[in-house]
Amino acid sequence: MSPELEAQLIRYYDFLTAYQNILRDGLEDSKLKVAGSGGPEISARAEQGKIWSFAKRKNRSDIIHFINFTSATTMDWKDNEANQAEPEELRDVSVIFPADRKVGGIMFASPDYYNGSPVPLTFEQQDGQVSFKLPKLKYWDLVKIDYK
Repeated sequence: MSPELEAQLIRYYDFLTAYQNILRDGLEDSKLKVAGSGGPEISARAEQGKIWSFAKRKNRSDIIHFINFTSATTMDWKDNEANQAEPEELRDVSVIFPADRKVGGIMFASPDYYNGSPVPLTFEQQDGQVSFKLPKLKYWDLVKIDYK
């Protein structure tokens, strides 16, 4: 294992530990669907050339995951031959979703950005739609939406 891969795995394990309460503690499926606004397509299915997104719900919050398959050369989860392309880092990915409740705040976190620390995002809520931008997306990001 290369030193770079070892360091990256440590960052991911640290991230999983830091966010374990919103990643796997008492989660329910959420029907929340997000879409892109310009830029790469965001899909509810894992597909080459797109960003895969799915949501979970915990208490009064939705947790949305974004996985970058925009540069994927295969959709095989096992990559024993190391053939998978490294994803291109995306910046300022525009995201919109419907909301019938008032959003109190949106928090962004990624093991690939800002040492995994949470970052509050600015957002707009108007006419039943909420929009915001993911600052960066390399492999995997999550967004936690808190409602009032």
